[in-house]
Amino acid sequence: MSSPEEFFAKCLKHIQERGESYASPEVNLERIARLWTEYLRCSVNAYDVSLMMVMIKISRLMHGYHQDSLEDGAAYFALAELLVKREKEVKS
Repeated sequence: MSSPEEFFAKCLKHIQERGESYASPEVNLERIARLWTEYLRCSVNAYDVSLMMVMIKISRLMHGYHQDSLEDGAAYFALAELLVKREKEVKS
């Protein structure tokens, strides 16, 4: 277990590492949204993807404690907030 500061530092590290591997979070989540929109035949946006990824992490946690699932879930919540903030900046 880690302190809240260590926990959130790990979350930030996950976001940064995945950004280096898969493109920026916005680009990657938008890419997933387009794929899911086509597959599901309903509109899905990057914000939806971030929240659905949290749900996946929660589902995994229902089988027991996994530090990485908690970190990933918190990181997806942070990305959801980032997406909302960026959308508001674009509109203003």
